[in-house]
Order: sequence, then structure tokens, then C-alpha cells
Amino acid sequence: MNPTFNFHGFNVSSLKLEEAVEYTFQELGARDRCFYVATLNAYGYVTAQKDQFYRDSLNTADLLIPDGMSISLATRFWNMKEKIYHKVAGLDFFLSFNKLADKKGLSYVFLGSTDEVLEKIKANMARSYENIKVKTYAPSTYPFTEDENQKIIQFLKRESPDVLWVGVEAPKQEKWILENFEELKNIKMVGAIGAAFDIFAGLKHRAPVWMRNNGLEWTYRIFQEPGRLWKKYAINIPLFLYYINENNG
Repeated sequence: MNPTFNFHGFNVSSLKLEEAVEYTFQELGARDRCFYVATLNAYGYVTAQKDQFYRDSLNTADLLIPDGMSISLATRFWNMKEKIYHKVAGLDFFLSFNKLADKKGLSYVFLGSTDEVLEKIKANMARSYENIKVKTYAPSTYPFTEDENQKIIQFLKRESPDVLWVGVEAPKQEKWILENFEELKNIKMVGAIGAAFDIFAGLKHRAPVWMRNNGLEWTYRIFQEPGRLWKKYAINIPLFLYYINENNG
């Protein structure tokens, strides 16, 4: 069972990390269609306020996990009816999922990023999880052209992986999944995990545990990529607070 709570129109899972992974594996064996895992954080919440298709793509997820402390903190500071005291980062879900996938010998496809990043992911997967079979696909165009998209779909049908991990950054990855969901019906699970690709490849580093546990991982990310991220956070954090306050009124 996946208990959820209504976070201003988003059906967010209240399961903790290990519970979420266990639930996912239970569902993989019980469903006759693709199981979809997505994440919700402050950026996604803000973006979805004016992008209905993105909102739909998040609410289509069978498991929408609270990625980042922003969701958890908002449930408490705004005294919402249902409160959570944890987060489930996309990368942590991925790493925990891998442990069980390795025991079961599942097959993966990583879709997105570049050949360089995907080769590093493939090498790291081989070192850490010897029983998981890995294929990768680095699209040649962003956003995907119709021709490129058909190549991706044909590749997935040919490889027929158990699990598809999509790392094209939000909201592109979630919208792509919703647009192509019918084409993914022979895949057991699809997960939108974005930035986890670069971190697992070793190109970026995570914040120390104490920063993650105290909702400060975003400050560490800004320190790593100030040119790209400072504006994103400077805009989205105030907007997140504004929308939470408006929607909670």
C-alpha cells in the first residue's frame, strides 16, 4: 500500500525511503503496466503552478516522492493537515533500489545526458552491481525531435529493459514520460531522477550528510554551480513560499 497525502493537488507519497523501495518492488510483480516513479521538490512545485501538463505528468506517477526538505518543512511550518518529517531524494531512491535490483538481476536503460556521462554511469554500475545489465542512450537533440523520439522508442522496444531511468532534467523528463507512456508499457518501471545521473557518474558531489539532513543541500549545490543555479534558487525559493502561502490560505 502506498499511503499518500494531498499537497495542494499533488498526491505525494508519505512512505520513507526503504518503504518506498519495498512498495515499488511489490508493485513491479503485481502490475501489467509500467510503474512510474517521479519526484516533487520546490522547483517542481513552482513550475507546475503554470504548467498544467507538467502537473499532470507528476500526478500520473504511481509513486511521487518528496525530494528535498522543502515539501517536508512546508507540511509542518504551514501546519498542514498531514505532516511528514523526512525526504526521499531521487538519488537515494535510485541507490536503494539498485540493491534489490542487483539481487534480482534486473536490466536497466539510462536515457539522457551525454555519452561521456553515460559511460561513467555504466562503469560505476558494473563496479557496484555486477548482476544489473546496463544499456544507455544519449539523445542527439534536446528537446527531442520527432525523428529522435522514434529512435528512442525503437531502441527501448528492442532492448526491452526492466527499468528505464530518465535523466533529462525537470520538467522535460516527466513530460516526456507522460507523452510516451503508452510506448513504455512493456517496461516494468520508469523513473525520472534528473541530477542523479551526474552525481552517480562522479561529475558532481553531494552535500555532506549534516547539510542534507538539515535542508541545506541546495546551498551546497549553488556553491558547486553558482553561475547556473543562483538565479534558479533566488527566483524559485521565494515563489515556492508565495505559492504555498496562497494555496494554504
